[in-house]
Amino acid sequence: MHPSAGGLLVIAVIVAVTIALTVRSRRKRTATLAAQWQALQQHRSTGQGQLLQTTRVYQHGRRGSKAVVT
Repeated sequence: MHPSAGGLLVIAVIVAVTIALTVRSRRKRTATLAAQWQALQQHRSTGQGQLLQTTRVYQHGRRGSKAVVT
């Protein structure tokens, strides 16, 4: 059984929307992280920041890691 042209069109639209939303989400996250980094750099330049040192990383994940810092 071959899929109809309409069925293929629906699948193509769903795939395109999924890809567009994924790219948009990643761009938004990147922009948020860049803004946070910029704010940290500005705060650090005022001399009020403190230094953190990573003592041990004990769990690596797809979206982040867990670590002990001092």
